[in-house]
Amino acid sequence: MGMSFNTIAFRSELCDGCGDCMTACAEAKSGTRDLAQARIRILPSGEAGAAPDLALCRQCGTPDCATHCPAGALTKNQTTGVIDWDEDRCVTCLLCTAGCAYGGIAYEAAVGHVAKCDTCDGDPACVRVCPTGALSYRTAAGLYNTQGAREDLFVPGLAACQGCHSELLIRHTLRKVGPEVVVAAPPGCIPGMGTVGYNGRTGSKVPIFHPLLTNTASMLAGLQRQFRRQGREITALALAGDGGTADAGFQSLSGAASRNDPILFVCVDNEGYMNTGMQASGSTPQGSWTSTTPVGPALHGKAEEAKNLPLVMVMHNPSYVATASTAFLEDYYDKLEKAMEASRTGFAYLHVYAPCPSGWRFPTSMTTEVARLGVETNFHPLWEFTPAEGVRFTRKVDRPRPVTDYLAGIGKYRHLSAAEIATIQAKVNERLAALVRFVAAAPPPVAPVVAAPVVVAPVVVAPKPAPRYYFNPDAETMSRDALASLQLERLRATLRRTYDNVAPYRAKCDAAGVRPEDLRSLDDLAHFPFSLKTDLRDAYPFGLFAVPREQIIRLHASSGTTGRPTVVGYTRGDLENWAGLVARCLATAGARPGDVLHNAYGYGLFTGGLGFHGGAERLGATVVPASGGGTERQVVLLRDFGASVLCATPSYALNLAEVAEHEGIDLRSGPLRLGMFGAEPWSDGMRAELSARLGITARDVYGLSEVLGPGVAVECEAEDGLHGWEDHFIFETVDPDTGARLPPGSVGELVITTLTKEALPMIRYRTRDISRLELAPCACGRTHARIMRITGRSDDMLIIRGVNVYPTQVEAALVGLPGVSPHYQLVVEHTGTMDTLRVEVEADPLLEAGAYRELAGAVSHRIKSLVGISAAIAVREPGALPRSQGKAVRVRDLRPKR
Repeated sequence: MGMSFNTIAFRSELCDGCGDCMTACAEAKSGTRDLAQARIRILPSGEAGAAPDLALCRQCGTPDCATHCPAGALTKNQTTGVIDWDEDRCVTCLLCTAGCAYGGIAYEAAVGHVAKCDTCDGDPACVRVCPTGALSYRTAAGLYNTQGAREDLFVPGLAACQGCHSELLIRHTLRKVGPEVVVAAPPGCIPGMGTVGYNGRTGSKVPIFHPLLTNTASMLAGLQRQFRRQGREITALALAGDGGTADAGFQSLSGAASRNDPILFVCVDNEGYMNTGMQASGSTPQGSWTSTTPVGPALHGKAEEAKNLPLVMVMHNPSYVATASTAFLEDYYDKLEKAMEASRTGFAYLHVYAPCPSGWRFPTSMTTEVARLGVETNFHPLWEFTPAEGVRFTRKVDRPRPVTDYLAGIGKYRHLSAAEIATIQAKVNERLAALVRFVAAAPPPVAPVVAAPVVVAPVVVAPKPAPRYYFNPDAETMSRDALASLQLERLRATLRRTYDNVAPYRAKCDAAGVRPEDLRSLDDLAHFPFSLKTDLRDAYPFGLFAVPREQIIRLHASSGTTGRPTVVGYTRGDLENWAGLVARCLATAGARPGDVLHNAYGYGLFTGGLGFHGGAERLGATVVPASGGGTERQVVLLRDFGASVLCATPSYALNLAEVAEHEGIDLRSGPLRLGMFGAEPWSDGMRAELSARLGITARDVYGLSEVLGPGVAVECEAEDGLHGWEDHFIFETVDPDTGARLPPGSVGELVITTLTKEALPMIRYRTRDISRLELAPCACGRTHARIMRITGRSDDMLIIRGVNVYPTQVEAALVGLPGVSPHYQLVVEHTGTMDTLRVEVEADPLLEAGAYRELAGAVSHRIKSLVGISAAIAVREPGALPRSQGKAVRVRDLRPKR
């Protein structure tokens, strides 16, 4: 057997042409940023919109450059695989440059010799700095070198379907496990392909038996016990399909896991009973076509979600649990080794996702690509669990692709509507968020103690992960103690300045009997009076400013539709801080310098447009100041200008998606990858809808004009709450009725105190937003408190016949309901002696008008079940409800004004 070597791989569709890899290479090889010293070249495509190419040495097995070299200056190092260049022998004939198909070796006149990649001794500088993941260091050669020489313990010629990854998986598994094994293969694809055999013959070279679907784990545990009585140490291995694991076989599986029996159970999950007619199993995902969940008028694929079996196994607290994919065999081999070791003393479970071309309806050549997309969209996240270390991700997807990329190429999902795909995306996000919480709660790993030297295979150095991006790393990762100290210092100064310069607040403090010098600790803030929106209206226009009006260089104001507008002002220092905080929010959400940012927040007196504009410029992005309205033109600009980030209210972003679809413009195929949405309540269902229809990652951003504007808090990559920047604000939650401060983690009204505002400091401003604060460490590495998703407002709460109702509760009830589009309004009227609620919803365009009556009944039942209120339902035809050009109007209050 020959040797295989590691190499640098390139994914052109992820490359944005930034050139960071060339600069890093030049610095690594010469200590300068002179690109002539770089051994890697990004070559822009000659076609508009096409991905760039890369000139890079791929460490060929039989390199043409060395073959063509007449002087013997190029030779392949048989240990590392790197092609070495001997400067003394080189005659600069340049035949090597002509022989390389990848343009990986080139003559640089400025340097005076040819230059080629040497992979930086296994830690390529170019891979480390690539911000998009377009470059990766492939170390799978180690699998070939270490495992390829081992005997295949299944005979050739098994009867698997073309493109079947189950056969690939079982062959790899037994190569690793070795001959000291007993295999249990219950009914399914694995024995069906001939592993157990026919007519007295078997396709396995090791002991293998065929248990029932119901007793695989218990039979294997019994065999393991018998072997141990004989003094033999074997691996008791189950190779079972998802049907024999999640359904009929679950009872014995659960029992073995609960007892921590010393066996290794591998579930080869192809999401159904594929060998007997493609029937649905407990592992078949929601929406899938199967022969038992067909697509038609009465049924639209499988209605139920798949069992999250790996997480169920974690609840048993066995010795080891992990998920794996046939697209990432290095990850699988690593987990298989850990599982084998764990099964010596306890129960180990591996859940491996293995796509089925026949049952899933995709070309057989696409099996690996489908498996890879399953991981890269977080449809099949890869993680592992041990009781000592808890859950941890083994292949974290920092920039997940939308789930549409995975579903689009699979025939069993071809019938799904945009709304159904949005529901699936929401479920994927929910499952991932649950895993993130498990990871965050896991104890830190303890390094194992090695009692004696162990002989291991040669170590292949994996690439270092790209450093996490922070806009202001010192501030964003400040310790909790340092944050508290800084807050106390800034709070004392803010209280003193407000008391001395803002007469209305000084009067409040005097009435409460407190003065700035009474603040000795952060807890003392609870004794100081609140600030209210009515304070700004009562002091209209400039009565709450803490600096002379001449120092105010910008004014913003609310629309004033409910009375006097609230006026806010900014000094030059305020605008500097504001831009820095919005830039920090953009970076935390995933924006980067050089992005094209399409800003569809309204410009003018509203703080959103100019707030995002200043922050984007501070970050170093290219800003398209689109503002609101002119939706058809905005869609064209999004496409033509190649926007990668969209900033808008979520309702207007949905309007953009609808218009793009109507105009036949597919924004999902362009560079748009991130949406930053705020200024109005929105649900996880709308997040999924936006993600699916725009092909983006949708992140939440929070702010309000009274304390700053956008930039107060933002959602990070963990998508587990919004980081509120505690070096500039203090966050509290209070009882909405009594105003009493609540402990962190309690749901209440959010209260914010500004620490750095000069023009308009706000002390304990009651936002009326209902939320809770989370202080536990975040998976992203930032230390600032998280504001969990806003669930409603204490002042827009509707009381309908004694029941408290928030509009977002109604939206949550509507999300995922078949036949309902994401557009709705709540109409509140006063009839007789009581208030009544009417919910107006738009029907899905595919729904026949004759089904509106039935849909109204379903909506009424859903709202009654989840919200607890009976409401009149009016189903409107598509397009009947008004579309947002900014903030969506969700409530029409038609009650007479008193």
